[in-house]
Amino acid sequence: MSLVERSPIEHRTTLANRGGRSALGAWSYFLLLGISFLLGCRGGTDTNSEMHVGHFLPPHRPTNLDVAIERMDALCQLIATNGRIPDWREIARQDPHVSPTDLESLPTTAWEELRDIVGWLPDLVIDSDLPEGAWNTVSEQSKAMLDLLDSSPNPVANRGADDLAKIQESWNRSLQVLQAPREQWRKLHVVAVIDEPPQEER
Repeated sequence: MSLVERSPIEHRTTLANRGGRSALGAWSYFLLLGISFLLGCRGGTDTNSEMHVGHFLPPHRPTNLDVAIERMDALCQLIATNGRIPDWREIARQDPHVSPTDLESLPTTAWEELRDIVGWLPDLVIDSDLPEGAWNTVSEQSKAMLDLLDSSPNPVANRGADDLAKIQESWNRSLQVLQAPREQWRKLHVVAVIDEPPQEER
């Protein structure tokens, strides 16, 4: 039976069904669109959070192996003279992504900073183009130096020149071994500076 042939009741029922299906289809479309939008926003937020979570970079972390070893030498001098390190916690507060836990993890003494840098040495080699043999050397010395730093019975906050003197011989030996991979890094990354010709005396 065609629509023309149907009774008024059947006609209204058919139109109602069609209208219901059209309305349902429209609502379904907008509902799915809304869900997609919400999920999209949420996904964007999560992605943004994931980009920052775990990406706090401690301000005292050296940029490369060469800088790390140079800073280690400076810290040894600070320990020997009871010198102070920068207020890393105050510096880190300028980072909008730093958390209270991050701040608490930052060093307040030269000994603590030195220990952090020694622990980072293998990672600094991984971030460079040095061969695997160099990483093995640095990793071994990093472990040996951490063992030395942890060998003192004094609390980390109270460690100073006396503790450093006790481990100085072994420490210097490890530093000497680190010079080879350090020189390798310099050859790969440091542009040689050409000495300027001496100026003529007037």
